[in-house]
Amino acid sequence: MTEPALNIAMAIGLLALLAWAVVTDLRARIIPNTVSVLVIGLYALRTAIDWPNATPLADLAVAAAVLTIGFILFARNCIGGGDVKLITALALWAGPQHMMAMAFVISLTGGVIAAGMLLSAMATRPQAAGDGPGDRNDAATAVPLMRRPVPYAVAIAAGGLYLTLQHPAILASAGFGG
Repeated sequence: MTEPALNIAMAIGLLALLAWAVVTDLRARIIPNTVSVLVIGLYALRTAIDWPNATPLADLAVAAAVLTIGFILFARNCIGGGDVKLITALALWAGPQHMMAMAFVISLTGGVIAAGMLLSAMATRPQAAGDGPGDRNDAATAVPLMRRPVPYAVAIAAGGLYLTLQHPAILASAGFGG
């Protein structure tokens, strides 16, 4: 298999793994550890192919920072452990060049999903007598709605899609410049 074909195969593999994470997260709010391990394995393969242009130490530093922040958020019950592991694995792919942009894509997508879930839950909840806009019950009933787990793998996958579309070797292999 040629290098361009390997780049395309790795991109397809990464997107397939992210799709697997999305499906399992939507069904059971769980991201299997196998997904994160395989994403790291594909990163190792990509690094070997891109050598000597690869920057594994910089990529590991970014992933370590993401893991540290993720651990703090997990300890505060703000994000799930599977989400932290998957974002950390993708941070290897992002490296210092794309980490902030990937984090922006993940945050924006996650915010849209959370807002959609909140609006949907508020629209479908039963209305009690005197439970109209501006009533004191609005704040009290909105809090439990905001505590529902968000299937964040969807947002993480959006970040992974962004990374796939930003990788110069993948773009060049697909005939989009490079």
